[in-house]
Amino acid sequence: MCSCSSSPSSSLALESHRPLSLFLNLVFSLRGFVSRSNSVPKVLVDFTATWCGPCRLMAPIFVELSKKYENIIFLKVDVDEVKDVTSQWEVRAMPTFIFIKDGKSIHKVVGANKDELEKKCQQFASLPSTV
Repeated sequence: MCSCSSSPSSSLALESHRPLSLFLNLVFSLRGFVSRSNSVPKVLVDFTATWCGPCRLMAPIFVELSKKYENIIFLKVDVDEVKDVTSQWEVRAMPTFIFIKDGKSIHKVVGANKDELEKKCQQFASLPSTV
């Protein structure tokens, strides 16, 4: 697990999010994050950093989960690029995976724990959608 310190940033990127694949989106701004996380009932966010070894180990697992669970929107946030989102969600270590249902955090997995992440994804996917 990598630790980090986060400080709020008011800068917004021109592009709020960009698809990394058919199933995964990269977030560039707080505005883009809020619009995606509030517009769908189930969102899983991977808070990551390019320099974080455990994050790199979990990246292909996150992509595979995004293909498996089509009723969940998967977002990837680089903590160094989108510090306002990182600060808002009080991310202190990477990787951190936050499960958001109807705009509210319902669970968090911290660290490179593949088994726990897969288990929580399965539970999360089975929850009823309300939006």
